[in-house]
Amino acid sequence: MTTQRFGRIVNIGGEAWRNGLPFHTLLAGVGKGSMVGLTVTLAGETVRDGITVNCVSPGAVESTADGSPPSTICLVRDVSWTGPDVMNELGRLSGPRYNFISRPAHPTEVASAVAYFGSPEASYVTGQHIGVSGGMVML
Repeated sequence: MTTQRFGRIVNIGGEAWRNGLPFHTLLAGVGKGSMVGLTVTLAGETVRDGITVNCVSPGAVESTADGSPPSTICLVRDVSWTGPDVMNELGRLSGPRYNFISRPAHPTEVASAVAYFGSPEASYVTGQHIGVSGGMVML
């Protein structure tokens, strides 16, 4: 990219880092939140080389949106990892929210944000973050 003086980098983060929910320290707070910081820093380092760097952070995404039938393999969540009491407490701490689109995103809705950052129309956009969460996180 630096040799041809052109490029588009689109990082994928996640919206969980902006919630501040308990028990999301490593994956959300450090992992996904750091992706936004990496995006901004890398954008600053590559802007003179004609490279844009941006980040898309999805919220909940449908897992069977491709139309394929659910797997016949029995996948049982290990309750010792995130027990029902923990999930109930997370729901209680986050409180009721009614001002968002109450469904998970279709993968194409996330893909369209990625496609935008890679398009010619986004040639003047770098170091930015788009949350694709249906309004669950509004900052």
